[in-house]
Amino acid sequence: MRELLFAAALWLNTGGAASAPSQVHLAADPADVAAIEDLGKQVSAKTCSADLDVNEAIAKRIDESSAQDDVKSRTGLIVALCAIYEGNLDAAYRYVSRASKYDAAINQVWLLKFGLELQRATYDDAVTSLIKIMQQRPILFQNLQPGWIYQLSRDLKTSKLESSREKLDRALLDGNFAPVGEVAPLDPFHRDYAEILATRGDMKAARAQLGSLVAPFSIAYASLAPATRPLYAADPDVRAAALHCLDIARQAMVANPDRLNPAIEAAQVLRLLGRFQEAVQLMQPYKARLERGDKFVDQDRANWWWDGLGAGLAGLGDYTMMVDAYRRGAALDEGGSLNVSQVINQADMQVALNHPADALETLKAFDDPKRQGNRYGDMQMRTVRGCARFLVGDKVGAAEDLAYVDSHEKDAPNGAVELHLCRGEQDAAAAVAIRWLHADAGPVTALSTLSTYASPPAALAKDPMHLGEDKLAQRPDVKAAIDRFGGIRTFNILPSSF
Repeated sequence: MRELLFAAALWLNTGGAASAPSQVHLAADPADVAAIEDLGKQVSAKTCSADLDVNEAIAKRIDESSAQDDVKSRTGLIVALCAIYEGNLDAAYRYVSRASKYDAAINQVWLLKFGLELQRATYDDAVTSLIKIMQQRPILFQNLQPGWIYQLSRDLKTSKLESSREKLDRALLDGNFAPVGEVAPLDPFHRDYAEILATRGDMKAARAQLGSLVAPFSIAYASLAPATRPLYAADPDVRAAALHCLDIARQAMVANPDRLNPAIEAAQVLRLLGRFQEAVQLMQPYKARLERGDKFVDQDRANWWWDGLGAGLAGLGDYTMMVDAYRRGAALDEGGSLNVSQVINQADMQVALNHPADALETLKAFDDPKRQGNRYGDMQMRTVRGCARFLVGDKVGAAEDLAYVDSHEKDAPNGAVELHLCRGEQDAAAAVAIRWLHADAGPVTALSTLSTYASPPAALAKDPMHLGEDKLAQRPDVKAAIDRFGGIRTFNILPSSF
Protein backbone atom coordinates (compact mmCIF):
# COMPACT_ATOMS: atom_id res chain seq x y z
CA MET A 1 0.00 0.00 0.00
CA ARG A 2 2.91 2.38 0.61
CA GLU A 3 3.59 2.58 -3.14
CA LEU A 4 0.06 3.76 -3.76
CA LEU A 5 0.23 6.32 -1.01
CA PHE A 6 3.41 7.60 -2.64
CA ALA A 7 1.33 8.41 -5.69
CA ALA A 8 -1.29 10.10 -3.55
CA ALA A 9 1.28 12.09 -1.59
CA LEU A 10 2.97 13.26 -4.77
CA TRP A 11 -0.30 14.75 -5.95
CA LEU A 12 -1.29 16.17 -2.60
CA ASN A 13 2.03 17.97 -2.38
CA THR A 14 1.01 20.00 -5.43
CA GLY A 15 -2.00 21.31 -3.54
CA GLY A 16 -4.27 19.91 -6.23
CA ALA A 17 -6.72 18.11 -3.99
CA ALA A 18 -8.00 21.24 -2.32
CA SER A 19 -7.95 23.51 -5.35
CA ALA A 20 -9.30 21.37 -8.16
CA PRO A 21 -13.02 21.33 -7.29
CA SER A 22 -13.21 25.12 -7.14
CA GLN A 23 -12.65 25.18 -10.89
CA VAL A 24 -15.97 23.40 -11.48
CA HIS A 25 -17.95 26.57 -10.74
CA LEU A 26 -21.49 26.35 -12.11
CA ALA A 27 -20.73 23.75 -14.73
CA ALA A 28 -21.97 21.18 -12.26
CA ASP A 29 -24.53 21.07 -9.45
CA PRO A 30 -23.39 23.38 -6.60
CA ALA A 31 -24.15 20.65 -4.05
CA ASP A 32 -21.85 18.27 -5.91
CA VAL A 33 -19.17 20.93 -6.06
CA ALA A 34 -19.41 21.45 -2.29
CA ALA A 35 -19.27 17.69 -1.66
CA ILE A 36 -16.15 17.26 -3.78
CA GLU A 37 -14.52 20.28 -2.13
CA ASP A 38 -15.13 18.69 1.27
CA LEU A 39 -13.85 15.36 0.01
CA GLY A 40 -10.70 17.06 -1.31
CA LYS A 41 -10.03 18.49 2.15
CA GLN A 42 -10.42 15.05 3.71
CA VAL A 43 -8.05 13.49 1.21
CA SER A 44 -5.55 16.29 1.82
CA ALA A 45 -5.66 15.28 5.49
CA LYS A 46 -5.04 11.65 4.45
CA THR A 47 -8.42 10.41 5.56
CA CYS A 48 -11.85 9.75 4.07
CA SER A 49 -15.11 9.05 5.83
CA ALA A 50 -17.55 9.57 2.95
CA ASP A 51 -19.79 6.90 1.42
CA LEU A 52 -18.04 5.52 -1.66
CA ASP A 53 -21.29 4.92 -3.53
CA VAL A 54 -22.30 8.53 -2.95
CA ASN A 55 -18.84 9.69 -4.08
CA GLU A 56 -19.13 7.65 -7.27
CA ALA A 57 -22.55 9.06 -8.03
CA ILE A 58 -21.27 12.62 -7.57
CA ALA A 59 -18.22 11.94 -9.72
CA LYS A 60 -20.44 10.47 -12.42
CA ARG A 61 -22.69 13.52 -12.45
CA ILE A 62 -19.69 15.85 -12.73
CA ASP A 63 -18.31 13.56 -15.42
CA GLU A 64 -21.51 14.04 -17.41
CA SER A 65 -21.65 17.79 -16.81
CA SER A 66 -20.15 20.55 -18.96
CA ALA A 67 -17.21 21.01 -16.60
CA GLN A 68 -13.76 21.14 -18.18
CA ASP A 69 -12.04 17.82 -18.79
CA ASP A 70 -9.16 18.48 -16.41
CA VAL A 71 -11.70 19.19 -13.66
CA LYS A 72 -13.53 15.93 -14.36
CA SER A 73 -10.24 14.08 -14.23
CA ARG A 74 -9.15 15.68 -10.96
CA THR A 75 -12.53 14.93 -9.44
CA GLY A 76 -12.13 11.29 -10.37
CA LEU A 77 -8.68 11.30 -8.79
CA ILE A 78 -10.02 12.70 -5.52
CA VAL A 79 -12.68 9.99 -5.37
CA ALA A 80 -10.06 7.34 -6.19
CA LEU A 81 -7.75 8.55 -3.41
CA CYS A 82 -10.67 8.48 -1.00
CA ALA A 83 -11.35 4.86 -1.97
CA ILE A 84 -7.70 4.01 -1.27
CA TYR A 85 -7.93 5.46 2.23
CA GLU A 86 -11.06 3.37 2.69
CA GLY A 87 -9.15 0.27 1.54
CA ASN A 88 -11.25 -0.35 -1.58
CA LEU A 89 -8.70 -0.78 -4.36
CA ASP A 90 -11.21 -2.07 -6.90
CA ALA A 91 -13.33 1.06 -6.54
CA ALA A 92 -10.23 3.24 -6.64
CA TYR A 93 -9.15 1.63 -9.89
CA ARG A 94 -12.59 2.09 -11.41
CA TYR A 95 -12.56 5.79 -10.57
CA VAL A 96 -8.99 6.49 -11.69
CA SER A 97 -9.53 4.58 -14.95
CA ARG A 98 -12.47 6.84 -15.71
CA ALA A 99 -10.32 9.88 -14.87
CA SER A 100 -7.55 8.70 -17.21
CA LYS A 101 -9.72 8.75 -20.33
CA TYR A 102 -9.28 12.52 -20.67
CA ASP A 103 -6.29 13.91 -22.56
CA ALA A 104 -6.23 16.69 -19.96
CA ALA A 105 -5.74 14.21 -17.10
CA ILE A 106 -2.88 15.31 -14.87
CA ASN A 107 0.13 13.01 -14.59
CA GLN A 108 -0.78 11.82 -11.11
CA VAL A 109 -3.90 10.15 -12.52
CA TRP A 110 -1.69 7.89 -14.63
CA LEU A 111 0.78 7.41 -11.81
CA LEU A 112 -1.98 6.17 -9.54
CA LYS A 113 -3.52 4.02 -12.28
CA PHE A 114 -0.20 2.30 -12.93
CA GLY A 115 0.43 1.83 -9.22
CA LEU A 116 -2.99 0.26 -8.70
CA GLU A 117 -2.42 -2.12 -11.61
CA LEU A 118 0.77 -3.29 -9.94
CA GLN A 119 -0.95 -3.58 -6.57
CA ARG A 120 -3.90 -5.51 -8.00
CA ALA A 121 -1.58 -7.75 -10.06
CA THR A 122 -3.23 -6.85 -13.38
CA TYR A 123 0.16 -6.89 -15.05
CA ASP A 124 -0.99 -6.84 -18.69
CA ASP A 125 -2.86 -3.61 -17.96
CA ALA A 126 0.22 -2.24 -16.16
CA VAL A 127 2.36 -2.80 -19.26
CA THR A 128 -0.20 -1.04 -21.44
CA SER A 129 -0.32 1.92 -19.04
CA LEU A 130 3.45 2.12 -18.75
CA ILE A 131 3.92 2.21 -22.52
CA LYS A 132 1.30 4.98 -22.81
CA ILE A 133 3.15 6.92 -20.11
CA MET A 134 6.43 6.44 -21.99
CA GLN A 135 4.96 7.63 -25.26
CA GLN A 136 2.63 10.37 -24.12
CA ARG A 137 3.99 11.59 -20.77
CA PRO A 138 7.80 11.48 -20.93
CA ILE A 139 8.32 13.74 -17.92
CA LEU A 140 6.23 11.45 -15.74
CA PHE A 141 8.07 8.42 -17.13
CA GLN A 142 11.44 9.94 -16.29
CA ASN A 143 10.30 10.44 -12.71
CA LEU A 144 8.78 7.02 -12.10
CA GLN A 145 10.41 4.98 -9.37
CA PRO A 146 12.64 2.49 -11.24
CA GLY A 147 11.80 -0.14 -8.64
CA TRP A 148 8.20 -0.23 -9.88
CA ILE A 149 9.36 -1.08 -13.40
CA TYR A 150 11.87 -3.70 -12.27
CA GLN A 151 9.20 -5.32 -10.11
CA LEU A 152 6.76 -5.37 -13.01
CA SER A 153 9.36 -7.16 -15.14
CA ARG A 154 9.85 -9.80 -12.43
CA ASP A 155 6.11 -10.23 -11.94
CA LEU A 156 5.54 -10.74 -15.67
CA LYS A 157 8.15 -13.48 -15.71
CA THR A 158 6.81 -15.16 -12.58
CA SER A 159 3.26 -15.00 -13.94
CA LYS A 160 4.41 -16.39 -17.32
CA LEU A 161 2.80 -13.49 -19.20
CA GLU A 162 5.18 -13.91 -22.13
CA SER A 163 3.57 -11.51 -24.59
CA SER A 164 3.51 -8.60 -22.16
CA ARG A 165 6.96 -9.52 -20.89
CA GLU A 166 8.44 -9.17 -24.37
CA LYS A 167 6.40 -6.03 -25.05
CA LEU A 168 7.82 -4.40 -21.92
CA ASP A 169 11.42 -5.43 -22.68
CA ARG A 170 11.28 -4.10 -26.22
CA ALA A 171 9.59 -0.86 -25.25
CA LEU A 172 12.15 -0.08 -22.55
CA LEU A 173 15.11 -1.06 -24.70
CA ASP A 174 13.84 0.91 -27.70
CA GLY A 175 13.04 3.86 -25.44
CA ASN A 176 16.48 3.72 -23.80
CA PHE A 177 15.10 3.60 -20.25
CA ALA A 178 17.62 5.69 -18.32
CA PRO A 179 16.59 6.89 -14.86
CA VAL A 180 19.00 9.54 -13.64
CA GLY A 181 21.68 8.24 -11.30
CA GLU A 182 21.20 4.55 -12.13
CA VAL A 183 24.39 2.81 -13.30
CA ALA A 184 23.00 -0.13 -15.28
CA PRO A 185 19.23 0.42 -15.59
CA LEU A 186 18.77 -1.59 -18.80
CA ASP A 187 20.54 -4.73 -17.58
CA PRO A 188 17.41 -6.55 -16.36
CA PHE A 189 15.70 -6.00 -19.71
CA HIS A 190 18.69 -6.94 -21.88
CA ARG A 191 19.02 -10.12 -19.83
CA ASP A 192 15.34 -10.92 -19.89
CA TYR A 193 15.00 -10.30 -23.62
CA ALA A 194 18.09 -12.44 -24.22
CA GLU A 195 16.35 -15.31 -22.42
CA ILE A 196 13.27 -14.89 -24.61
CA LEU A 197 15.37 -14.87 -27.78
CA ALA A 198 17.51 -17.81 -26.69
CA THR A 199 14.43 -19.84 -25.84
CA ARG A 200 13.27 -19.27 -29.43
CA GLY A 201 16.63 -20.44 -30.71
CA ASP A 202 17.82 -17.03 -31.91
CA MET A 203 21.20 -17.30 -30.21
CA LYS A 204 22.84 -14.59 -32.31
CA ALA A 205 20.31 -11.98 -31.23
CA ALA A 206 20.46 -13.25 -27.65
CA ARG A 207 24.25 -12.88 -27.63
CA ALA A 208 23.89 -9.29 -28.83
CA GLN A 209 21.61 -8.51 -25.88
CA LEU A 210 24.04 -10.09 -23.43
CA GLY A 211 26.84 -8.02 -24.91
CA SER A 212 25.11 -4.91 -23.57
CA LEU A 213 25.15 -6.06 -19.94
CA VAL A 214 27.09 -3.83 -17.56
CA ALA A 215 26.74 -4.97 -13.93
CA PRO A 216 28.85 -7.97 -12.86
CA PHE A 217 25.97 -9.87 -11.30
CA SER A 218 23.80 -9.34 -14.37
CA ILE A 219 26.48 -11.20 -16.31
CA ALA A 220 26.85 -13.81 -13.59
CA TYR A 221 23.09 -14.41 -13.60
CA ALA A 222 22.97 -14.76 -17.39
CA SER A 223 25.81 -17.30 -17.27
CA LEU A 224 23.73 -19.47 -14.91
CA ALA A 225 20.26 -19.05 -16.48
CA PRO A 226 19.30 -22.21 -18.42
CA ALA A 227 18.35 -20.34 -21.61
CA THR A 228 21.50 -18.20 -21.90
CA ARG A 229 24.02 -20.44 -20.18
CA PRO A 230 25.16 -22.06 -23.49
CA LEU A 231 26.41 -18.63 -24.61
CA TYR A 232 29.05 -18.67 -21.85
CA ALA A 233 31.47 -21.48 -22.63
CA ALA A 234 33.74 -20.40 -19.77
CA ASP A 235 33.14 -18.60 -16.50
CA PRO A 236 32.73 -14.90 -17.34
CA ASP A 237 35.30 -12.41 -16.12
CA VAL A 238 32.97 -10.53 -13.80
CA ARG A 239 35.88 -8.74 -12.16
CA ALA A 240 36.61 -6.95 -15.44
CA ALA A 241 32.91 -6.12 -15.66
CA ALA A 242 33.02 -4.75 -12.11
CA LEU A 243 35.92 -2.46 -12.96
CA HIS A 244 34.03 -1.17 -16.00
CA CYS A 245 30.91 -0.71 -13.88
CA LEU A 246 32.97 1.20 -11.31
CA ASP A 247 34.11 3.63 -14.00
CA ILE A 248 30.50 4.22 -15.03
CA ALA A 249 29.44 4.74 -11.42
CA ARG A 250 32.24 7.25 -10.81
CA GLN A 251 31.22 9.17 -13.93
CA ALA A 252 27.64 9.20 -12.65
CA MET A 253 28.87 10.61 -9.34
CA VAL A 254 30.55 13.51 -11.14
CA ALA A 255 27.54 14.12 -13.40
CA ASN A 256 25.04 13.93 -10.51
CA PRO A 257 26.59 15.48 -7.39
CA ASP A 258 23.09 16.08 -6.05
CA ARG A 259 22.28 12.35 -5.93
CA LEU A 260 23.28 9.61 -3.51
CA ASN A 261 22.64 6.58 -5.70
CA PRO A 262 25.77 6.78 -7.88
CA ALA A 263 27.93 6.76 -4.74
CA ILE A 264 25.91 3.88 -3.29
CA GLU A 265 26.50 1.84 -6.45
CA ALA A 266 30.19 2.78 -6.74
CA ALA A 267 30.83 1.77 -3.13
CA GLN A 268 29.03 -1.53 -3.64
CA VAL A 269 31.22 -2.36 -6.63
CA LEU A 270 34.34 -1.53 -4.61
CA ARG A 271 33.17 -3.97 -1.92
CA LEU A 272 32.61 -6.66 -4.56
CA LEU A 273 36.23 -6.06 -5.59
CA GLY A 274 37.35 -6.44 -1.98
CA ARG A 275 38.38 -2.77 -1.74
CA PHE A 276 36.55 -1.96 1.49
CA GLN A 277 38.80 0.91 2.59
CA GLU A 278 38.27 2.68 -0.73
CA ALA A 279 34.53 2.10 -0.46
CA VAL A 280 34.43 3.83 2.91
CA GLN A 281 36.66 6.68 1.74
CA LEU A 282 34.52 7.27 -1.34
CA MET A 283 31.49 7.91 0.86
CA GLN A 284 33.09 10.37 3.27
CA PRO A 285 32.27 13.60 1.34
CA TYR A 286 28.61 12.55 1.23
CA LYS A 287 28.69 11.76 4.95
CA ALA A 288 29.75 15.31 5.74
CA ARG A 289 26.95 16.70 3.56
CA LEU A 290 24.32 14.47 5.15
CA GLU A 291 25.49 15.39 8.64
CA ARG A 292 25.17 19.11 7.94
CA GLY A 293 21.64 18.60 6.61
CA ASP A 294 22.18 18.87 2.86
CA LYS A 295 19.27 17.46 0.87
CA PHE A 296 19.78 15.26 -2.18
CA VAL A 297 17.41 14.73 -5.08
CA ASP A 298 17.12 11.08 -4.08
CA GLN A 299 16.96 11.74 -0.35
CA ASP A 300 14.76 8.65 0.02
CA ARG A 301 17.94 6.64 -0.68
CA ALA A 302 19.70 8.01 2.41
CA ASN A 303 18.91 4.90 4.45
CA TRP A 304 20.63 2.79 1.80
CA TRP A 305 23.58 5.19 1.73
CA TRP A 306 24.11 4.59 5.45
CA ASP A 307 23.61 0.88 4.81
CA GLY A 308 26.44 0.91 2.27
CA LEU A 309 28.73 2.75 4.66
CA GLY A 310 27.92 0.20 7.36
CA ALA A 311 28.74 -2.68 5.03
CA GLY A 312 32.09 -1.12 4.16
CA LEU A 313 32.97 -0.60 7.82
CA ALA A 314 31.95 -4.18 8.60
CA GLY A 315 34.43 -5.42 6.03
CA LEU A 316 37.13 -3.41 7.82
CA GLY A 317 36.09 -4.86 11.18
CA ASP A 318 35.29 -1.39 12.59
CA TYR A 319 32.45 -2.51 14.84
CA THR A 320 31.68 0.79 16.61
CA MET A 321 31.50 2.89 13.46
CA MET A 322 29.58 0.15 11.63
CA VAL A 323 26.87 0.12 14.29
CA ASP A 324 26.68 3.91 14.18
CA ALA A 325 26.20 3.90 10.40
CA TYR A 326 23.45 1.27 10.45
CA ARG A 327 21.67 3.00 13.33
CA ARG A 328 21.58 6.25 11.37
CA GLY A 329 20.09 4.42 8.42
CA ALA A 330 17.58 2.60 10.62
CA ALA A 331 16.43 5.93 12.09
CA LEU A 332 15.16 6.97 8.66
CA ASP A 333 11.81 6.01 7.15
CA GLU A 334 11.75 3.29 4.54
CA GLY A 335 9.11 3.88 1.90
CA GLY A 336 7.10 6.02 4.30
CA SER A 337 7.08 3.42 7.08
CA LEU A 338 9.31 2.53 10.00
CA ASN A 339 12.64 1.20 8.78
CA VAL A 340 13.04 -2.56 8.43
CA SER A 341 16.00 -3.25 6.14
CA GLN A 342 18.74 -1.39 8.01
CA VAL A 343 17.62 -2.80 11.37
CA ILE A 344 17.94 -6.33 9.99
CA ASN A 345 21.22 -5.59 8.21
CA GLN A 346 22.73 -4.10 11.35
CA ALA A 347 21.83 -7.21 13.32
CA ASP A 348 23.11 -9.42 10.51
CA MET A 349 26.52 -7.76 10.61
CA GLN A 350 26.57 -7.84 14.42
CA VAL A 351 26.19 -11.60 14.23
CA ALA A 352 28.85 -11.78 11.49
CA LEU A 353 31.29 -9.88 13.72
CA ASN A 354 30.54 -12.12 16.72
CA HIS A 355 28.24 -9.83 18.70
CA PRO A 356 25.03 -11.95 18.81
CA ALA A 357 23.79 -10.43 22.08
CA ASP A 358 24.00 -6.95 20.53
CA ALA A 359 22.12 -8.26 17.50
CA LEU A 360 19.26 -9.39 19.74
CA GLU A 361 19.10 -5.93 21.29
CA THR A 362 18.94 -4.40 17.82
CA LEU A 363 16.11 -6.70 16.75
CA LYS A 364 13.99 -5.69 19.74
CA ALA A 365 12.96 -2.84 17.44
CA PHE A 366 10.53 -5.36 15.94
CA ASP A 367 8.66 -5.52 19.24
CA ASP A 368 6.91 -2.43 17.87
CA PRO A 369 3.95 -3.79 15.87
CA LYS A 370 4.21 -0.81 13.51
CA ARG A 371 7.61 -2.00 12.29
CA GLN A 372 6.55 -4.65 9.80
CA GLY A 373 8.28 -6.06 6.76
CA ASN A 374 7.07 -8.19 3.89
CA ARG A 375 7.32 -11.98 3.95
CA TYR A 376 10.92 -11.93 2.78
CA GLY A 377 11.82 -9.36 5.43
CA ASP A 378 10.11 -11.41 8.12
CA MET A 379 12.20 -14.40 7.07
CA GLN A 380 15.43 -12.39 7.14
CA MET A 381 14.66 -11.06 10.61
CA ARG A 382 13.83 -14.53 11.91
CA THR A 383 16.96 -15.97 10.31
CA VAL A 384 19.26 -13.45 11.98
CA ARG A 385 17.45 -13.59 15.30
CA GLY A 386 17.32 -17.38 15.24
CA CYS A 387 21.08 -17.53 14.66
CA ALA A 388 21.77 -14.96 17.40
CA ARG A 389 19.53 -16.80 19.86
CA PHE A 390 21.29 -20.07 19.06
CA LEU A 391 24.71 -18.48 19.60
CA VAL A 392 23.80 -17.02 23.01
CA GLY A 393 22.25 -20.30 24.15
CA ASP A 394 18.56 -19.30 24.07
CA LYS A 395 17.31 -22.75 23.10
CA VAL A 396 13.61 -21.94 23.37
CA GLY A 397 13.81 -18.75 21.32
CA ALA A 398 16.13 -20.34 18.76
CA ALA A 399 13.73 -23.26 18.32
CA GLU A 400 10.82 -20.85 17.82
CA ASP A 401 12.62 -18.98 15.05
CA LEU A 402 13.83 -22.20 13.44
CA ALA A 403 10.26 -23.52 13.32
CA TYR A 404 9.10 -20.33 11.63
CA VAL A 405 11.93 -20.32 9.08
CA ASP A 406 11.42 -23.98 8.22
CA SER A 407 7.68 -23.53 7.77
CA HIS A 408 8.16 -20.45 5.55
CA GLU A 409 11.15 -21.72 3.60
CA LYS A 410 9.65 -20.80 0.22
CA ASP A 411 9.57 -17.12 1.18
CA ALA A 412 13.38 -16.97 1.47
CA PRO A 413 15.20 -20.30 1.05
CA ASN A 414 18.54 -18.54 1.40
CA GLY A 415 17.54 -17.63 4.96
CA ALA A 416 16.74 -21.23 5.78
CA VAL A 417 20.14 -22.34 4.47
CA GLU A 418 21.90 -19.66 6.52
CA LEU A 419 20.09 -20.50 9.76
CA HIS A 420 20.89 -24.21 9.47
CA LEU A 421 24.52 -23.38 8.71
CA CYS A 422 24.63 -21.19 11.81
CA ARG A 423 23.39 -24.16 13.83
CA GLY A 424 25.97 -26.47 12.27
CA GLU A 425 23.23 -28.51 10.58
CA GLN A 426 24.85 -29.30 7.23
CA ASP A 427 22.37 -32.05 6.33
CA ALA A 428 19.39 -29.75 6.86
CA ALA A 429 21.09 -26.90 4.95
CA ALA A 430 21.81 -29.28 2.07
CA ALA A 431 18.19 -30.45 1.97
CA VAL A 432 17.00 -26.83 1.72
CA ALA A 433 19.54 -26.09 -1.04
CA ILE A 434 18.30 -29.06 -3.08
CA ARG A 435 14.67 -27.97 -2.74
CA TRP A 436 15.72 -24.42 -3.63
CA LEU A 437 17.33 -25.63 -6.85
CA HIS A 438 14.05 -27.28 -7.85
CA ALA A 439 11.77 -24.40 -6.80
CA ASP A 440 9.26 -22.89 -9.22
CA ALA A 441 11.29 -19.68 -9.45
CA GLY A 442 14.09 -21.61 -11.14
CA PRO A 443 17.59 -22.61 -10.09
CA VAL A 444 19.56 -19.46 -10.88
CA THR A 445 19.54 -17.78 -7.46
CA ALA A 446 20.44 -21.05 -5.75
CA LEU A 447 23.21 -21.74 -8.27
CA SER A 448 24.53 -18.22 -7.71
CA THR A 449 24.63 -18.70 -3.94
CA LEU A 450 26.37 -22.08 -4.26
CA SER A 451 28.96 -20.85 -6.76
CA THR A 452 32.56 -20.14 -5.79
CA TYR A 453 33.68 -16.58 -5.05
CA ALA A 454 36.74 -14.65 -3.94
CA SER A 455 37.59 -14.99 -0.25
CA PRO A 456 35.79 -12.56 2.09
CA PRO A 457 37.73 -10.01 4.17
CA ALA A 458 39.27 -11.40 7.35
CA ALA A 459 36.77 -9.55 9.55
CA LEU A 460 33.85 -11.44 7.99
CA ALA A 461 35.54 -14.77 7.29
CA LYS A 462 33.89 -16.45 10.28
CA ASP A 463 30.32 -15.29 9.75
CA PRO A 464 28.37 -18.17 11.36
CA MET A 465 25.57 -17.93 8.81
CA HIS A 466 28.02 -18.65 5.99
CA LEU A 467 30.47 -21.04 7.63
CA GLY A 468 30.48 -24.24 5.63
CA GLU A 469 28.59 -22.70 2.71
CA ASP A 470 31.46 -23.53 0.38
CA LYS A 471 31.24 -27.19 1.38
CA LEU A 472 27.57 -27.52 0.49
CA ALA A 473 28.21 -27.64 -3.26
CA GLN A 474 30.80 -30.39 -2.74
CA ARG A 475 28.38 -32.81 -1.08
CA PRO A 476 27.37 -35.62 -3.42
CA ASP A 477 23.64 -35.02 -2.92
CA VAL A 478 23.85 -31.28 -3.55
CA LYS A 479 26.34 -31.69 -6.39
CA ALA A 480 24.01 -34.14 -8.14
CA ALA A 481 21.18 -31.59 -7.94
CA ILE A 482 23.47 -28.81 -9.16
CA ASP A 483 24.65 -30.87 -12.12
CA ARG A 484 21.06 -31.29 -13.31
CA PHE A 485 21.03 -27.56 -13.97
CA GLY A 486 24.44 -27.31 -15.62
CA GLY A 487 26.65 -26.83 -12.58
CA ILE A 488 27.91 -23.84 -10.63
CA ARG A 489 30.57 -21.35 -11.68
CA THR A 490 33.58 -19.57 -10.24
CA PHE A 491 33.28 -15.80 -10.05
CA ASN A 492 36.33 -13.64 -9.37
CA ILE A 493 34.58 -11.14 -7.08
CA LEU A 494 32.93 -11.29 -3.67
CA PRO A 495 29.29 -12.45 -3.38
CA SER A 496 26.52 -9.91 -3.93
CA SER A 497 25.72 -9.89 -0.19
CA PHE A 498 28.80 -7.69 0.31
